[in-house]
This record gives sequence, structure tokens and C-alpha cells, in this order.
Amino acid sequence: MFKLRNRTQENQISPDDVVFVAHSTTQATNALIEGDVAKVGVIGMSKGGLEGFLAKRQTRLNDIDLGNKKKIEIVNAFLPVKHLNVDRVAETISNLEKEKAEVLVSSMAFGVDNGEPERVVYEAASCKAIPTTMASDITKVYELTDIGTPIVKQHNGINEITLYYDLPLFFYFIIGLTFIGWLILFIMFIRSRIHS
Repeated sequence: MFKLRNRTQENQISPDDVVFVAHSTTQATNALIEGDVAKVGVIGMSKGGLEGFLAKRQTRLNDIDLGNKKKIEIVNAFLPVKHLNVDRVAETISNLEKEKAEVLVSSMAFGVDNGEPERVVYEAASCKAIPTTMASDITKVYELTDIGTPIVKQHNGINEITLYYDLPLFFYFIIGLTFIGWLILFIMFIRSRIHS
């Protein structure tokens, strides 16, 4: 419990914002087995150049097969950060709603360093009462802000730590975080169905 309290304080998360804490995976597992999952809209974002090219391809995800002819349906959108504004975000969210997305995940390449674009999407979705999450928030809560290999070297009798970043690993990590975001979202979605 202390660890949860520390995480919420360190990441400036109000207890009022915590709607669900999972102590087991039973509910999520049952939802996956039964296919009782929400259709997920993924909004990927990044700067331009090589980062944009890679992020656009890697945030465009296919449906996830759950077996027994069940799947998590995914619809994708991508927003270059240089074209990011409230109207463009609202239009993107509306397009995902037309494709029947019930929950949203906003994921920006290197969003831990600057989560503001994800926050713009989050706030726009919240205004429309669409359950959403930001990949950078999940990363911060789990203290996954540095992706790389720490190398310890001795220099004049002092240990120096250098972190070497592995960019392909980082992008796979973001995809994994997005999946965690979906799990959290459809657990919240199922919970709201149970209690309504």
C-alpha cells in the first residue's frame, strides 16, 4: 500500500483520480476469454523525420486475436505533432468514434519526455466522456522513464554509470505500454458496465 501511495504522490495523482486498482488479473483474464472488451482507438503522435516515420508504422496496430473467434478491435489514427491543435484532435477523435472506438489510447514517441501532446488528446476525449489513457502516465507510474542498458565504468576509482539507449527496443516498449493502456481501459470499461 505504501508503494501505491508513493507512486501517486510522486506522479501527482490525486486519490480522487484513481478509479480502479487491480489486485489480480482475474477480471481482465475473464474479459479476454469472453471477448467482453471495448473497441480501442489508438492515436499515435510524433515529431517528423525518421522518428515520425517509425512511430507512424509502429503505432498502427492490428486487431488482437483472443481466440474462440474473439478479438480486441483496434482502429488507428496518427497526428504529426507539428499539426497538433485542438480542432485537429477533436476531428481525429470524431473519426475514431465513427469507426466505433469506445476507449482511446494516446501514445507519443518519447512521450515521457514531453507528454503534452498526449494530454491534449486526453483532455479532448475527457470532454466527450470517452475513457482514455496516456502511455506516458503508465510509463511514469511504473518508473520506466529510461530505456537502455546501464554500463558501469570506473574512472579514477569512482564508478560512473552511462545509459546507452536502444531505440528499436524503445519503440517495442511503447507498443507494450500501449497494450497495458488498453488493458487498463477495458477493465475500467467492463467495471462501468458491471456497476451500471
